[in-house]
Amino acid sequence: MRRLLQRIAWDFADRPGQLDLLYANNEQEAEIGRHRGFRRLFQGQIARSRADAIADHAILANQPDGEYASSNYEDCSIWRWTG
Repeated sequence: MRRLLQRIAWDFADRPGQLDLLYANNEQEAEIGRHRGFRRLFQGQIARSRADAIADHAILANQPDGEYASSNYEDCSIWRWTG
């Protein structure tokens, strides 16, 4: 995540513009929040699609140590790079 954020900052250093970053299952959201070039526009829960539910259940059925959990939503956020 840090490398991605550094790359965005580098790419936009010498040109105006903005970039919206949509982040599903935002486990590293705090990393974006520490980067002063980004401003959060949205944070919330989005219902998972049927395809996501099927994929999650396949993972749950094959995990040896029970390290993965599933729910009916994903924590998501939208961030805007403004420089």
